[in-house]
Amino acid sequence: MIKIFDVENGELRVILRGHHDLIHDLQWSLNDDFLLSASADCSLKIWNLSSLRDASDTYTDKLNYTENDVKYFVDQLLHPSFVYGGGFYPDTAEERD
Repeated sequence: MIKIFDVENGELRVILRGHHDLIHDLQWSLNDDFLLSASADCSLKIWNLSSLRDASDTYTDKLNYTENDVKYFVDQLLHPSFVYGGGFYPDTAEERD
């Protein structure tokens, strides 16, 4: 289970339950819009959590794992064995500016 909290007020924003085994690694994208999760269930999943930063996201059923997984899930990469880590490759064009 992945729990995302608002660090300023401690509010639970969302729970994601897309994996079926231990989660070994979590990585945020540079702009904090995407979360990558690597798991012992032989998958790496990408979540789009950009709407959580907006106050306009009024999705209140934070504990409904099935709907959360559908709403925020982007894609997954499968591997024949455990996935221990992952990361986003930074955009080199942003680094030059």
